[in-house]
Amino acid sequence: MIKDDKFIELFFRFYDKIYSIYTNLFELSNRHLINLIEETIRFNYDSLTLKEEHIFIETLTSEENRINGLRLVILLLENSNLEKDIINIISNYLLDSKYIPDINFWFSNKYIKSNTDSECYNNKLKNKLTNNINNRDVILLKNLLDNNNIEYNEEDTEDKSICNLNLENSIEKSEVEIEIDNILEEYLLLEDFNEVLMFIEPYKHDNITIKLFMNSLLDFYFNSNLSSLSKFKNLFINLKKTKIIKSDLFKQTLTELIGNNDNYDYMNLPSKIDKLIDIYKIIQITISKDFIKDLNSLVETV
Repeated sequence: MIKDDKFIELFFRFYDKIYSIYTNLFELSNRHLINLIEETIRFNYDSLTLKEEHIFIETLTSEENRINGLRLVILLLENSNLEKDIINIISNYLLDSKYIPDINFWFSNKYIKSNTDSECYNNKLKNKLTNNINNRDVILLKNLLDNNNIEYNEEDTEDKSICNLNLENSIEKSEVEIEIDNILEEYLLLEDFNEVLMFIEPYKHDNITIKLFMNSLLDFYFNSNLSSLSKFKNLFINLKKTKIIKSDLFKQTLTELIGNNDNYDYMNLPSKIDKLIDIYKIIQITISKDFIKDLNSLVETV
């Protein structure tokens, strides 16, 4: 499946033009594509048994692939390739499923919101909070409910959010460090920089807490997949614009973190450092050849 959102849109525009041309010239139908999409949606969310020739759909069940499938449906709807009544059908499939990220993506989309009576689904959305869902799903679902002004009982998930903390880390980390981790985790899910800014701004004169924040941020970066690079890039850019974190601290925390090889075991470390250095250059943090040389020396010892 294609993963880049912009490329998906460009590719779809190409498909739509080719389809229009061939439809006018040869009365070509896209029925086969529509059938494949229908089977994929029903397999993902309605336990459909696949036909033999479509068994390959079983390999496309990851969260990323499922959401890309929903994204394709929305593009088809926006370009009048599908009837709007399919929105309610898919909405019900989703709400009967366990996939909270998919539900959040679908019901957060502007086109879906403007072409459906969302109030019909309020109770089902609220009831999802009472199910046995993990902390990430709780954050996504609460954000969806809040954005749609849907009231819910905070007590339904309050205890669960506490229980989902990593107990091993809780013993070693202070309350502030745990809060920092939660803020960064939420950012990676929702990409809402305002929440990050609201957290760090009261600490702008507290060098210790700001340094803790930078340590956690870099730790999150090196522990994340490279597919999250754009999220971190935007976060670093916005942080630099606030002028709360000094340029020297960006470099200092990076050097200290990489040098502390007793505590960290990062995957794809050289590649991630190269990409981080590129981000640093974008946000105009002065990076000398000696700094890069020293950093590479530390990487070799990890």
